[in-house]
Amino acid sequence: MAHRRPRTNSRLVVLATFLVVTGSWLFRGALAPAAPVASAGTQLPKALPEAESALPRVQSTMRPAPGIPLRSDRDPFRFGGAEAALPTRGPTPALPRSNLSLSSSIDEPPFVLLGVAEDSREGATRRTAVVGGAGEDIWFVREGEMVTEQYRIDHVGAESAVLVDVRTADKRHLVLR
Repeated sequence: MAHRRPRTNSRLVVLATFLVVTGSWLFRGALAPAAPVASAGTQLPKALPEAESALPRVQSTMRPAPGIPLRSDRDPFRFGGAEAALPTRGPTPALPRSNLSLSSSIDEPPFVLLGVAEDSREGATRRTAVVGGAGEDIWFVREGEMVTEQYRIDHVGAESAVLVDVRTADKRHLVLR
């Protein structure tokens, strides 16, 4: 079997052609003469007559937004300057006090209903709640079973479960999200 020599000449021709074509395409805009710029004495072409007649009507409908002061001293190229007076608002109304205590929500462990499994046998349906806790804790529990030493599952619905605190008899509803 004869050893073939790589075709470096044809590769160089292809590469050179690619570079010439790409370079001419990129620099085509740089070599073209620039369009003349209108000077202060030159009149620009007039807009369509319909647009000129509609301009005063459009300008009359454009009013400043309410509550935003107009500033004529604003220079967008300089920082600082005079501060605009912001519109003042009246006093904030007091929020009604709630009769709920925060102690019950602070003491509750972070339980989440991850899912509900159903087992239908002989016409009876038994549901199993999949409850997630802090960290990677997961419990598969049915009605009447304990989640931890403190919480028992009271009811398992199609999309919810009810936890009961065995110490205080407080109920906590978990909903499938």
